[in-house]
Amino acid sequence: MRPVVLWYRGHDLRVTDNVALRAAAALGVPVLPVFVWDAESPWTSRPGRAGCWRLHRSLEELQGTLRARYGLQAQLAVRCGNVVDSLVQLVGESSASAVFFNRCYDGHALETDRVLEERLASQGVEVVGLKSELLLEPWEVLRDTNEPFNEFHPYMERWLAGEQPPPPSPPPEQLCLWTHWERLTDGVGALTDLHLLDDIDDAWRSALEREWPQAGETAAAQALEAFLRERYPDFDRRQARCSLHGTSRLSAFVRFGELSPRQLYRAVMAHVGLLPDAVADDDDASINGHGNAVSNIALPPSPPRLFPLPVTTSRPCGASGTTYRAYDREDEEAAPPSDNNNDDDDTAASERDRGAHHRSVWAAKSFLKNMCLREFAYHLLFYNPHASEQPLLPEFRAFPWRWDDHTALEAWRDGRTGYPVVDAAVRELKHTGYLHNRIRFILAGFLTKYLLVPWQQGLRFLYDHLIDGDVACQVLGWQWTAGCHTDAFPFACIVNPVNYGRKEDARGAYVKRWLPELCHLPPRYVHCPWRAPSRLLADAGLSGDSCYLQPVVDSRVARARARDSMDVMRRIFVMQLPERSLWTMIDWQRPSQWLEREHSDDDDDGGGGGGGGDDAWEGDGERVELMRRGLTLPPTPPPLTTAAAPGLLMSSPTPVASWWSRASSPSLAISDVLPLPHALTSAVAALAATVNPDALPSDADTQRAMSPVSAADRPGRRRAAKGGSARVRRRPMAPATEAMWLTPEQRSERLAQVARDAAHPFHCVASLLLQRYRLTARNRHGKHGDFVRLRHLKAELEALQAPCPLAPPTTTAAGGDIGCTGRTVTTVKLKRFLADTLGLEVTGQWDRRTHGGVRGPYVYGLVKRVTS
Repeated sequence: MRPVVLWYRGHDLRVTDNVALRAAAALGVPVLPVFVWDAESPWTSRPGRAGCWRLHRSLEELQGTLRARYGLQAQLAVRCGNVVDSLVQLVGESSASAVFFNRCYDGHALETDRVLEERLASQGVEVVGLKSELLLEPWEVLRDTNEPFNEFHPYMERWLAGEQPPPPSPPPEQLCLWTHWERLTDGVGALTDLHLLDDIDDAWRSALEREWPQAGETAAAQALEAFLRERYPDFDRRQARCSLHGTSRLSAFVRFGELSPRQLYRAVMAHVGLLPDAVADDDDASINGHGNAVSNIALPPSPPRLFPLPVTTSRPCGASGTTYRAYDREDEEAAPPSDNNNDDDDTAASERDRGAHHRSVWAAKSFLKNMCLREFAYHLLFYNPHASEQPLLPEFRAFPWRWDDHTALEAWRDGRTGYPVVDAAVRELKHTGYLHNRIRFILAGFLTKYLLVPWQQGLRFLYDHLIDGDVACQVLGWQWTAGCHTDAFPFACIVNPVNYGRKEDARGAYVKRWLPELCHLPPRYVHCPWRAPSRLLADAGLSGDSCYLQPVVDSRVARARARDSMDVMRRIFVMQLPERSLWTMIDWQRPSQWLEREHSDDDDDGGGGGGGGDDAWEGDGERVELMRRGLTLPPTPPPLTTAAAPGLLMSSPTPVASWWSRASSPSLAISDVLPLPHALTSAVAALAATVNPDALPSDADTQRAMSPVSAADRPGRRRAAKGGSARVRRRPMAPATEAMWLTPEQRSERLAQVARDAAHPFHCVASLLLQRYRLTARNRHGKHGDFVRLRHLKAELEALQAPCPLAPPTTTAAGGDIGCTGRTVTTVKLKRFLADTLGLEVTGQWDRRTHGGVRGPYVYGLVKRVTS
């Protein structure tokens, strides 16, 4: 009988719940397991140095498991070299009829699969890839439009509603293994031939062995059992999860496939009795996105969902990373420290009042959220294969990173920044190969926002030192922290490491463990040694040349520099946007994607006519001069007439939705976004026009004459002139969609389609808008009358007396309850429908300046029809 090859790829090193192994064993023919190591493959397709040590340990354990379960003759063949060439040679020498493997999702792995299938197809050898490492693969979780997700919470809502995975499969009881190794040119091969440990010195290897003494699927099962017994009962509390010892620490087992996602899912759900057989007879409670219990909720019909209880996961736009905003301030010396993390969410009291069972259910949802985040990372990497090198937001390709600041990068890598919590994290990483997720965030945030070093360099360093280094998860975390993710943590929110240390490590236990030179400092100064009196510094043994007395960068300077750099990026990107004048973008409010709207109660929303060149270029003088020379801008641009800039008067701009569809254009090149020759010319003309805007005809409808370059700074300058603070509150901007470029007629057509669709949740809303409102072209926030208060619109919807014509015949209107779900939509979902489907801007409660002080939200682009 011709054998089959079982290709272990390094992320599936187990025999339990190995889909490819079980499929190969079911054929009843000899199975030849093999692992191929390609040291020349891209770094994204192989582990880093610490990961190579862990891979070596996992392969050793896999060999031992095969021998213990299937006899001493069981062998795992190992090869070193090009993956495709090695497998083709192995198939030819063994006369194999098929190759089985578990799928990977990064770009290089997918290309390897394609080339392997082409090479073996000519030999009549079948190549079979199976799902094993994700509960739901990237193409199984899509929007209603069959487009990929680029924001986590909508993805999680769809993921949790997905079909429940089958139970984990046990190891094959009988496995016929290949034994004719003499037919192979290279025989079985040895792990030492892979040279996985060559880049790890003896001291580092010893430290890793002390920290992680066990590997393999047996150790993974023991670790999972210990987690469920010891730390899982408190996993529903954010404070417990955020403690340095509150996580599961199962990531390395999952990374190398010693623990499958189905095993993890099944163990957690069975632990709380949420599997279908356990839930059917139990009066469980459903939980919403805030953890509130709702009793007596029936299970949905088959097939069972991945999480069998209803869950609401929606959140306000711009709420990403809200738990870290408490640290976005200067480190005031008088700020009181805290012994622990008290940033519980607004349901902390209800969590404490819930019973043990409800807390366990909430812990299950929290744990599944972490599993979902991993799968979301693979979802993004699958549809954006260049995400490990390029930002997901094209705006950040214009960010002025400090690529040549090798001094700051080396100080960060060596743990000599002068900020204790950052340096302690680097030493822990180098010693243990592991960091808590929040510590990883602090380390990444300091590098990208305090030092302005590109996130790609930090990604490579951390990936090289983490034993659980996963490219998809690392890319997601670094781009999210740096602010260039499609659902990113705001770049303007800069977490202060001193404040974080005082809050989360008030007594300095974590810092003193990894920085023994600071052990003798009192807790008050352990996170800011440079503020300690000279006597305490002398007692602690800190000399004047210590980095903890002279940090690599001053906190206030770093934070101001980061915000200035963000402002530089906005201006560059605005001026280089192809085929779009700056003036037209002002009218269409297109800068909402890259210019943060700044507002305050006492700001004047009226458009200013000024905007001189020098005022528009505030900030560091050297950087401003470099920008002027780089863009060939004259020191004082001459006035521009209408005839000299006909492109500034475009009335019907071409939609550019494709430029913003990051998922559909994963390989977008910088030249596609910023065609420099044309863009620089347009940018010079556009910037010159902002100096003399009176030369252009005014638009009475929008009344926007302020340059976007100067508009962002104007509220702060006005406050400063009045003697107040220059800081203003910021409103997060809604993402740009294709709908925002629709004409009123096209919006009306969309509304009509929705109104005719009885299954659409907003068919009643669409009917109401068509009957009582008129759509206009002024769908952006501004000084005009084309707006409706959202509360009034919702009240009209709820006050409808006539039965819904699309409701089922059995529906009645007794007691005013029409029974149509289209009339009970929430405000959040109504805002999302108006913005995403119709492209209308919906503001927040802050929008009251031009509405007589009446708070919003308001929806723009609607006008009440005049009835006779």
